[in-house]
Amino acid sequence: MTPSQVIDQIRFLTRTSSTDGTGTEANLLRLINDYYLRQVVDFVNENQDKFGRKAFTTLSVNANQEYYALPVNLIRLKRIEVTYDGSNWKKVNIMDDNDQQTDALDKTNINNDYNQGFPWASIYGDAIYLRPIPATNVSLGLKLWYITSPTLITNISVDTFVTPAQYHGYLAYGPAAEVATRLGNEALHAQMFQKWEDGRKKIKDTFNPYNLDKRTDFKTLPVEYT
Repeated sequence: MTPSQVIDQIRFLTRTSSTDGTGTEANLLRLINDYYLRQVVDFVNENQDKFGRKAFTTLSVNANQEYYALPVNLIRLKRIEVTYDGSNWKKVNIMDDNDQQTDALDKTNINNDYNQGFPWASIYGDAIYLRPIPATNVSLGLKLWYITSPTLITNISVDTFVTPAQYHGYLAYGPAAEVATRLGNEALHAQMFQKWEDGRKKIKDTFNPYNLDKRTDFKTLPVEYT
């Protein structure tokens, strides 16, 4: 379905039109983009190998700066590399400060407890915190690989969704639930929102079994098979 067809579907489901004051095309497009991003995150969460869209960026490393902002379009961080001297690149391992840091969490202890040959980072909100903290400036000394969110729909006649076509119909139910709330029809809201949740469950049931990141549990074979 095209974004224009999703808008038509929303109006069909809620028995509204473009002229009855229930929502302009721009209003519906904002709702569609909201639920579109939610649907993309669902796909990535269930099978990032199939649906993750790779992105890459570099940041400059600054002396005595511990934190570095993550990209605003990031869904999931995949890999970090850093160079403290401009030449030798090292993979940055992700950690939890509460699990790894036994001393007081200050600059002196951080730099004593970690070394540049085996760097770590903690993630807080929308930033990473490097361990050890850089001592010198390095231009473009930090590399980030990540899964990016898709470009939002702006032209309903030209733009397309990156999600599989068979799930575009479910995309209409989320915005339709919002429109139903605006209409004061809570029964319709509940019905539309349940349809949206049904779509989310279908994504999980269909694609989670094929997730390459899932750990396989090799249980002990019965005696008769050994």
